[in-house]
Amino acid sequence: METAFPEWTHRRPGAFASHAVQWKPQLQASNVVRGPYAQSSTAPIVDADLAAVTGRALVDAELIGQKPSLTGPEELGLTAAQQVEILGQVPGRPPRYEDITPERAKQAMVSHNPWAHEAAIDSPLSYLAGTVGRPAWVRGEVERMLGRPARTVAQWAADHAAAFQN
Repeated sequence: METAFPEWTHRRPGAFASHAVQWKPQLQASNVVRGPYAQSSTAPIVDADLAAVTGRALVDAELIGQKPSLTGPEELGLTAAQQVEILGQVPGRPPRYEDITPERAKQAMVSHNPWAHEAAIDSPLSYLAGTVGRPAWVRGEVERMLGRPARTVAQWAADHAAAFQN
């Protein structure tokens, strides 16, 4: 008996530009974002780019069986501190990123998300720790698949500026 498997494309995004909304309350309160690993480096993808790649995968047989790693376009990625600086340019108030210990960050995450399992908090902290001092792995898959450059975090921030206004 032959088993049939559906056709697939497995999209593999890393960090998301939209995760920056986690910093909104801190930016509105004091223009200081407190978090761990200020020098952790990621290449956030804009959600609209992920959606566009998904749409293409649904209608384009060329992508069947592929496992593209999807990232934003910033060469070498962006540190957490750089992302906060970009967000601060939108409302016109210079922010800063204050590095705190991973333990303090974990305590804050648990207090704000009591429903979260501890492993769900340890995992991203461990990931970020591993990126400190290393350039992010930036891929050109979005541009290859869509025929245009991936959107930057700065473009995402400008598109969502109203979300960061007081």
